[in-house]
Amino acid sequence: MQPKTIPYGMLMHLNSNGEIIKTYYDTTGKFVAEATSVEEHNGYLYLGGDVSGHIGKYKLEK
Repeated sequence: MQPKTIPYGMLMHLNSNGEIIKTYYDTTGKFVAEATSVEEHNGYLYLGGDVSGHIGKYKLEK
């Protein structure tokens, strides 16, 4: 008996000291409902999850 989850995505970029550099939000949960793995490559974040049916791609701001 768990409550129904509310779709909401949030990623947090931390430095090596654990300080927050930037946060990214998806308040609809439509694009990033859950991510268990995030990798940066060539200016993009690639997001994957255990129950997600796709791999997300997000262009980072310069």
